[in-house]
Amino acid sequence: MIYVEKVRPRSDAAAGASLFGDSDPLGSNRLAVWETFSWMSYAFETWDANFSWNIGAIPAMDGHVVSATNIDTFVITKSSKHPDEAWEVYKWLFSEEIYSRLNHNYGGIPAMKDLQAQWLDEQKAERPNINWQVLLDAAEYADNPNNESWVPGYSQVWDEMEFAMASIISGLYDSPEQVAEDLNDEVQDILDEYWASR
Repeated sequence: MIYVEKVRPRSDAAAGASLFGDSDPLGSNRLAVWETFSWMSYAFETWDANFSWNIGAIPAMDGHVVSATNIDTFVITKSSKHPDEAWEVYKWLFSEEIYSRLNHNYGGIPAMKDLQAQWLDEQKAERPNINWQVLLDAAEYADNPNNESWVPGYSQVWDEMEFAMASIISGLYDSPEQVAEDLNDEVQDILDEYWASR
């Protein structure tokens, strides 16, 4: 699909390193459109230096809008040996000063609505021509369950998903629909096996 439709750069390591850079394909100045997240903020200066850029929503297929929004969550498991201490760390991380620093360090958008206006103002002050609102609005369309949620048999599911993506990109399959159908069958087998063992 990639070689015919040119939907994205090749994913193999040699292509990524030589043409598009390991961690910033858009910054290579050889790619016009790329799916990205706010945590790519480490690359914004490179983009500023190379070209005029902006953010837009990814077009929806058949009116079905889904945003693969990265939503970082925390959990204290029932089996934790130090739940009280973990709770104290959690509260500290989400204290206003630390939370703002944490989000700034990794390009996150505050989940707390009362802090989002401040985040938006900071982004607009530094880069006033970027449509930052798209990133905030994306939360309304986040996958449910989220793409970073807990998954039974995670490593196996991840491997199957990576194989499916590689199959689409490499052209191993003629039909993305067939890849999706095969992936669904494989993942369902993994989930069935996981739950049967409980």
